Amino acid sequence: KVEAVLYTEEQWNRLKEYVGQAERRAKEVAAELQAKKEKKICSDKMAEKWENTFVNLRKKRFESRRLRLEREKSRKYDRFLNLQTEQKKIKETVRKEARDRLYEQRDNARCALSAYKFAETLRERELQIEFARKARELEEERENEWARKIIEDVKLYKKEVADMKAKELEKKRELGKQFIEMLRNGEEQRRKEKEARQAEEREDMAFIKKEIREIEENERKEMDRRKRLVREELIENRQEVDEQKKVRKAEEIEETDAMTIIENAKIKMGNIRKEKEAQMKAAAIERREKISSTVMAAAESKGDKEEEIYQKAKAHNEKLALKRIEKEKKHVLQLRQERIDYHKEFLKQEELRNQKKHELMKWEMLQRFKADNITKMFKNLNAEKKRIKPLEVRDDNFRLADEEKLRRQEEIDYDVRALKKAIEEWQMDDQEYFNFITELKQESTEVGRPVFPLDNELCAYKKRTGLLEIPPQLKILKTNLPPDDDFQQKSAPKHKDPIRIIYTKMGNTANPLTFEVKRTPITFVTQVHKANGLQDQQKPKKP
Repeated sequence: KVEAVLYTEEQWNRLKEYVGQAERRAKEVAAELQAKKEKKICSDKMAEKWENTFVNLRKKRFESRRLRLEREKSRKYDRFLNLQTEQKKIKETVRKEARDRLYEQRDNARCALSAYKFAETLRERELQIEFARKARELEEERENEWARKIIEDVKLYKKEVADMKAKELEKKRELGKQFIEMLRNGEEQRRKEKEARQAEEREDMAFIKKEIREIEENERKEMDRRKRLVREELIENRQEVDEQKKVRKAEEIEETDAMTIIENAKIKMGNIRKEKEAQMKAAAIERREKISSTVMAAAESKGDKEEEIYQKAKAHNEKLALKRIEKEKKHVLQLRQERIDYHKEFLKQEELRNQKKHELMKWEMLQRFKADNITKMFKNLNAEKKRIKPLEVRDDNFRLADEEKLRRQEEIDYDVRALKKAIEEWQMDDQEYFNFITELKQESTEVGRPVFPLDNELCAYKKRTGLLEIPPQLKILKTNLPPDDDFQQKSAPKHKDPIRIIYTKMGNTANPLTFEVKRTPITFVTQVHKANGLQDQQKPKKP
């Protein structure tokens, strides 16, 4: 069996706005605590504006110390940034000078003078080693100077801290002397004030404890009273139900007995009336028979009178019997009406008890509804926090991943730019060397100087740089026909790749000089030996 309670909108609004005694007391206590808290906050705010309090003096001292430390930290950080910038400038200058010197030493035209080139290379190498050693010494000297400055700054900072501590100690001593003097002057007064304050606090504590005990006792009494009322109501309900059952049973028995009595009375009255009538008739007959012989006339007149008296007595007896029967009927109807009224009153009381029970059930359901709403609210808040936290972690991870991806992409872009720059520099060096050889060959041709050594040097340069591979020596057939390009290309060596660049990361990516690059030939070369020397013809590879 399922029981449900239905509410109208008005009843539901009234139940939602219902506030019990405990809730009212809780609101009053919360209002008192809030008022005390606001007073304390107001008192703290008023005390913050006082400059002669120990707390504010301590705060000012800590604030000044924090500002001084921040200024010192900012000054050191600025000095560090300046020194770092200077070191970067010095290192960049050193790198530029080294690149310039290396470029000046890459004069491939001097390769023909092997002895001088070797001696010059050794001298430059010694200079570079000496330069690197001096650079290291200079770097060590600067690091030592930086360490010395840091040590001096630390000593100065320690000295300042010691001076500040000494000043604070002196100030504390002065304050201690003043405080001792104040204690000596007002010790008795402070003692009395302290005793009065302690007595007042004890009274307040006793009063508060008394109030708390009274509140607890009242709450306990109220709870006991409610329990007692509930128990009494239950006992009364049970007693009333039992009494009603007994009364109902007694009424039924009484009603049955009354009906039996009425029936018996009716039968008895009928029998009595018949007996009296028979007796009266017999007495009249006997009396008439006795006096009939003596006084006929008197007997006749007396018989008429007796008959009249008999009829009057009979009518009077019947009237009395009818009154008695009517009275008994009224009594039965009165008992029935009283029983009906009592039943109506019982139904009314039962309806009131059911209504109270429904009101109590409504209040309990409202309390459960409020508790369920609060529980759901906290569950939703916890679920929202649990949902937001992984999202925040995911966003942070995505952000870190994007930053890492950007950093790696920047490193790759920097490596690619450095590689392209190195390739451009190599191409510029090759083009410069080719222009230089071309000018020398033109000048030699104009003055009639043989160009065979220059061709040999050019071939040696191409071999060193990987731009030329010497084909196998073939027997040249004597013919008057010009050389065939197809035949020359077929006789030229076959290369696997038109271009191949291999670079190895050997150090810091910020330094482009730390890449090792190997190149392979990008053109086919055919050589024709003539009387005046070696001439090169470069042709691109056909697809």
